[in-house]
Amino acid sequence: MHHPAAPYDVDVAVIGGGPAGMSAAVRCRWVKSYRSLPCSVVVFEPGPLGGLAGWRTCSITGPGYRYLGDGLVRRIQTDFDRYAIPVIGERVQAVSKKGPLFIIETNAGRTVRALSVVVATGMRPLANERHFLGHGLFVTYMGYEYFPKLMARVAQASGGGVVVFGNRKSVNLVGVIAPLVESASCITWVLDEPA
Repeated sequence: MHHPAAPYDVDVAVIGGGPAGMSAAVRCRWVKSYRSLPCSVVVFEPGPLGGLAGWRTCSITGPGYRYLGDGLVRRIQTDFDRYAIPVIGERVQAVSKKGPLFIIETNAGRTVRALSVVVATGMRPLANERHFLGHGLFVTYMGYEYFPKLMARVAQASGGGVVVFGNRKSVNLVGVIAPLVESASCITWVLDEPA
């Protein structure tokens, strides 16, 4: 991808291959007006395309539509294939600015120079979480009122220990998680904050 003789490698680098990143990449390649030229684009996505939409419980809604996530991804994938949009299956480690260019560096040591960057990483905690969803991994971005239902599912699936990841606000969940003490042999809290 890196072309030393050229001033840059792509017009647009999209970080994230979920519905937003895929849509942004297609939009860069498909321009409605005949006066405009489509942009060259590359997508960085270390996991499978579709992101959270690949989860079996995900739905994407708007004022006039509702898609189950994987149905929407299949529709976008059609255009993705039509325009031969390249995907780099590496995690982006750094984005820096050098003059008019953005320099994207990946965990595999790849460097790509772009005129612009779209960051569409959503709320995704892992690149491969959908392989574990329902098999011991439960993830939610819903409010606290959803936690009793989620904890009931965790208790039912738990064969022993439970690990809770969160930040310091997670202390608010102690009362909700307390019933798990009877069914889980060990509850471990992992706080993703220095404090």
